[in-house]
Amino acid sequence: MYRAGIETGLAGGLVLKSTFTFVFTVLIAAAGMLSVLRCDRSGTPSQEMAEERPRAQFVAQQAGPDTIQVTVDIPPGHHAYLDSGDRGNLVPISFDWSAVSEVLPATPSLEQVPEGDRDEDVGARVLRGQSRFVFAVPDAQALKGSQIQVTSQICDEEVGLCYRPEQNELTIY
Repeated sequence: MYRAGIETGLAGGLVLKSTFTFVFTVLIAAAGMLSVLRCDRSGTPSQEMAEERPRAQFVAQQAGPDTIQVTVDIPPGHHAYLDSGDRGNLVPISFDWSAVSEVLPATPSLEQVPEGDRDEDVGARVLRGQSRFVFAVPDAQALKGSQIQVTSQICDEEVGLCYRPEQNELTIY
């Protein structure tokens, strides 16, 4: 009977220890989130914070009768991915032309990809600064004013933080 009491006491101690560990972990996570997310006085995330987030800028324009050029500008101190990396878990810059498929007789083909730099720390080719993607497009003039979708993810090299991937509609000029 005494032995059972000790076992019960140990089990209760284990439950208490597990509860403490869980609560401590939640508090640490919450403190970390507060350092990343700035809120206004009402407790909602501030619009200013959303606007401060660095973003890749894309411009698509006709560069010839059968060519569309997409210029990408990555903010200083950041990079975007050109491939999915050695582990296949990264989000590279990609283009979705399905919205204009009815206008075109064939799917655009990627003719020129920025070389980028191999970053061994992340195990992928990364893009920094400004670069261009060039697509061969039959009758590029027909696409003026149309939209394509671009997916990208940028990472802050100083902090070591990657932002959530974004999908944006890009108008062709």
